[in-house]
Amino acid sequence: MSSTFTLDSLREEADRLYKPLTIPLSDGTESVLKNILRLNAKARAGVLEAIDAINKEESSVEELIANVDVIIKAVATNATKLLKDLDGDLAVSMKLIEKWTSGTQLPEAESSPESSTDTASS
Repeated sequence: MSSTFTLDSLREEADRLYKPLTIPLSDGTESVLKNILRLNAKARAGVLEAIDAINKEESSVEELIANVDVIIKAVATNATKLLKDLDGDLAVSMKLIEKWTSGTQLPEAESSPESSTDTASS
């Protein structure tokens, strides 16, 4: 017997597994930052590039702010309002990106039984 799933039910399951980060905004609305896995390939590539740029030690403040903006615009609903609330505060922006990235970590791959056996015999 086969199981039938709708795309909507699969999206709901993905929402439960790969939860977004929700931030209340000053006007009473909220901004929802999607999990990186929920982005399309083009947006995900841009976000990953911006994350790599942020992690470089030689990044200037201007580059950091620009890359934070790229990430927020790609992943957040109400991105303009969120950026307005952040008001250029790089420290708060970086904490937000840190919270978002820690919440969107890729799940760890399960080790195969074969690799477990190899380690046990070493």
